[in-house]
Amino acid sequence: MKKRLSLTLIPFILVVSACAGSGAPSDYDAAVRDNFIEACTAQGEASNDPAELPAICECSYEGLVNTVPYDTFKEFDDSLRDDPNTAFPEAISSIFANCLRDSL
Repeated sequence: MKKRLSLTLIPFILVVSACAGSGAPSDYDAAVRDNFIEACTAQGEASNDPAELPAICECSYEGLVNTVPYDTFKEFDDSLRDDPNTAFPEAISSIFANCLRDSL
């Protein structure tokens, strides 16, 4: 079930998370964080995924902030918005995978 969580969350979270507020953010900020956590949690709840979901979402967001420059995140988010089949960079996929693994 946790494997399914990672596959269903990543596309939805990234497309929604950068759309914070009425103006386009230029860096990770409170609005990006709130949108990311909200989208992550909502997607997980819709999939009936684990109770650890809030911690997994928080971990994933912190991983992005700490390892992926915002410009890279935004560029990938834009690419994903244009083509939902865009391949995920290893750096982003591994953040989600590590958070899922750590929640076991």
